Amino acid sequence: MEGRALPPRLSLIAPVYNVEEWLEECLLSIQNQTIDDWEAIVVIDGSTDGSEAIARNFADRDPRFSVHVFGNDGPGAGRNRGLALATGEYVMFVDADDYITVDGAAVLIDSLERTGSDYATSIGSDVFPDQQPQTYWAHRGPLFAESRERVSVRSRPDLVLDHTSWAKVFRRAFLLQHGLQHPERTLYEDVQHQVAAALAASSVDVLNVVTYFHRRRAGAISANHHGSEVVVDWVTQVREVRGRLVSFGDGEVLGAYLRRLIPSEAPLRVKVAGSLGDRALQDELRGLLISLLEQAADLGVVYPDTMNMLFVRLFADGTLQSRWSLDGGSTPLVLEMEDWGKRVETDLAAIGALHFRRPPEQRLGRLIFERTIVDGQAAGAWRDPRLVSRLAEASAALPRGVAEQLAKAVEGRFGLYAFVTRVLSGGSSEVIDPQHVFDAPVFSATLKEARASAGGAATEFLLTGEAEVVLPQLEDPRVRGEVVLRPQGAAPRFLPATLLRTSLGEGGDRAGYRWSARLEMKDGERLESAPVFLRLSHPVLGRADELVVIPESLRAVGGAVSEHVSDVVFGSDGMSARAVAVRPWSASDSEAEPTVDQEPATQVLAFPYWNSNPFLNILYLAIRAESGFEVHKVVLLPDILRGLRRLRSGDIAHVHWTRTICQDAETEDEARKNLDRFTTAVQRARDRGAKLVWTVNNVVAHDARYPEVEVELNRVIADMADVVHVMAPETVDAASEYYSIPADRVVHIDHPSYVGVYGRPLERAEALERLGAPDRALNVLFFGRIHPYKGVDQLLGALALPECDRREDIGLFLAGKMNPEHAPQIESMLPDAIPITSNFEFVPDAEVPLWLSAVDLLVLPYRRVLNSGSLHLAATFGVSVLLPDEPHLVRQFEDEEWVHFYDRRRAESDMARFLGEWEPSSEERERARAFARERLPYAISSKVKDMLVRTAQSGSAGTIRGAA
Repeated sequence: MEGRALPPRLSLIAPVYNVEEWLEECLLSIQNQTIDDWEAIVVIDGSTDGSEAIARNFADRDPRFSVHVFGNDGPGAGRNRGLALATGEYVMFVDADDYITVDGAAVLIDSLERTGSDYATSIGSDVFPDQQPQTYWAHRGPLFAESRERVSVRSRPDLVLDHTSWAKVFRRAFLLQHGLQHPERTLYEDVQHQVAAALAASSVDVLNVVTYFHRRRAGAISANHHGSEVVVDWVTQVREVRGRLVSFGDGEVLGAYLRRLIPSEAPLRVKVAGSLGDRALQDELRGLLISLLEQAADLGVVYPDTMNMLFVRLFADGTLQSRWSLDGGSTPLVLEMEDWGKRVETDLAAIGALHFRRPPEQRLGRLIFERTIVDGQAAGAWRDPRLVSRLAEASAALPRGVAEQLAKAVEGRFGLYAFVTRVLSGGSSEVIDPQHVFDAPVFSATLKEARASAGGAATEFLLTGEAEVVLPQLEDPRVRGEVVLRPQGAAPRFLPATLLRTSLGEGGDRAGYRWSARLEMKDGERLESAPVFLRLSHPVLGRADELVVIPESLRAVGGAVSEHVSDVVFGSDGMSARAVAVRPWSASDSEAEPTVDQEPATQVLAFPYWNSNPFLNILYLAIRAESGFEVHKVVLLPDILRGLRRLRSGDIAHVHWTRTICQDAETEDEARKNLDRFTTAVQRARDRGAKLVWTVNNVVAHDARYPEVEVELNRVIADMADVVHVMAPETVDAASEYYSIPADRVVHIDHPSYVGVYGRPLERAEALERLGAPDRALNVLFFGRIHPYKGVDQLLGALALPECDRREDIGLFLAGKMNPEHAPQIESMLPDAIPITSNFEFVPDAEVPLWLSAVDLLVLPYRRVLNSGSLHLAATFGVSVLLPDEPHLVRQFEDEEWVHFYDRRRAESDMARFLGEWEPSSEERERARAFARERLPYAISSKVKDMLVRTAQSGSAGTIRGAA
């Protein structure tokens, strides 16, 4: 840029082709970045609309933008040209119809400057015209479940699955050193470039934070799924990528690539090739798929028996070609068919052509039936009696016995499944009124409250309510919720709903859920007369929608919202809402000290906040649902430093675990600098009237690299905190060895149980069967992260002692993530004489009830512990607990008959003694459940809400003593 003394810190490269409708939003998101030392290289790639004029307007007003015009050669060529023009230390690629979060570049660069990695990657969020944003499909895997620094494909083979060039910042020197260019004139330019980058990188930072919004729209290059080039270009890039991975020589990395490629990407190409009727194209694709499947088998890759995999396998072995014409005519492979009745007839005809005596073909037929015909409910298609008649007639034309098999596949299910079963059973002679399905409720739903808040350039509406279950099947922990808004004349909006199991009615005698869902609307966006439905989905029984009842008290009454947002109104025809203009965030906001009138809503800055942490989600339930406060989630030190700069009078910084503030530093000197940065930022926020709340989870962070710095950090936080939230009454005494917590600032609120969070316990026999475990008189569980400070080695040592060895009725269950470096030690200690059921990976929420329902005793052999979420989880499922006899734990739980202690000074021998003698009892199970019921999640969350509200409103800490 002319007049610049030094090269810019960051070069943003944006290829542009006919995106005038969205380009301004993209360039504004660049201009509003919280860092200002950047250059934006706008590459006009033969664009024929007004995009160039928009870009030049930005360049005229801001010299950091430059515009370069070329002929149309595609986004790959545009990125390469931009890279050749770039001068920054870092490079970020941006698609010109997308946009970046205001601090997206800063977050990624901060990570790179801290770690020295070659590039940093983050989460992208898909933006649809008429739906809520949702995480980009390739960013939903375990790689992005948490932030990770300095990883590589050797340590994380799934790094090669992160195939986009966007949502990343690269070191320019890294790109140039390895000659990393994007392929040109192809649909899949990102994939080859990004796999090459992942293989070349010495280390990569992975951030569990959204920095990028990827627009999904008709006409976008990424939306082209129908032409032959979709198959040709895909085949080309797969061969290129596979060749690179084979040359790299790591079977784990190649296996990770093939494990996702075939079920996730191949089915679409099979459908395209089949619908086009190009035999040569089909043969080329088939040859590639055969070789991929063979290579995957050689590597031991196992694929699920899904409809997509059946499509691929039966296409590769020639079955589909023999059953269906694949000449571009009417088969289930046709991608678009607006006439739903025609789709039903076509799919049933294709099902009838399959040979149901072959299990794979029978399963494919059933899956087509369920996924494409039964799911017609999503469009409300089955409310049309004429369509029902067409279904009945097409069913009658099926080969003998096929209709009966399809009906049997959905027998016993509720909602639409039951309805379609009747159609199949009735044949063409019976015209069935579909309304009986929709008039028979399986649950009832009521809206309790609606709130709205403004933030950035959007308005967020929070809807909360209750649902009373009619069918007991819906009490299953696998049930998932969704709120569906169906505005007239517009596409429906689907909002993920959080479900919290609860008891309803004055006596608590009715089973049900508390539900909540969030609707985000951009400035000026409207929602008119949209009936609100709650959808409950069961993985086996199907799904059901029920209209949400809006009480008279909420009708024609606006939500309690800020001056930036118009009211949300409920009437007899549903919900209407409008988001009005909200002042957008600008780059200068990050530098200026906030003033009182910048943000009217009270902010709670929660640190660190991981979305996958159920404890944190519980803690903020009530504050979100009832207070109107805005909860901002941050994870890394740079995030909280930026967040603290934005706090104003009455806002709250709520600190939980402190480890990432200082302990991720490379040196102790850097750790002390981080301590100073944090201390200064907190003090400045407090000088502006913000409050500091500390929830003490640990006395000192586990495995601290710099323990003296960590203790000093805890001392500083305790001194500055307006409120110290403790969950154990002995916390002050336990901490006194290291630092003092002022007694007049302490608020005691118990740790919540997890009642309703993971669903109800299973029958023991069912849980054992699903885990593939034998039943023993005493089933012992270690649950959670398998790490030295958790003391699992002590438990394994105890089980090897004679006291346990003599007892032949013990079963051991181990469930939790284990780092590879600990595996040899742990595996060498596993006892030979005891049956072991293990899962050394992260346990998904849906599987938690399996493990807790199968056991009698949870052992927590921790070397250091203050609060234990695992203990409260055990209580939720009626499982007894064995703890070390830490004095503060004994004082806290000595009256709980289901909690037992071992002598920590001789841990292994005393654990072995206890395990050799103890017998489970139903009395202990019931007392544990009673303990959990006394600490229900929403009740604890309400106390935390009261604490935070009073803290925000108080002039000093002393005014809120005893708040909880």
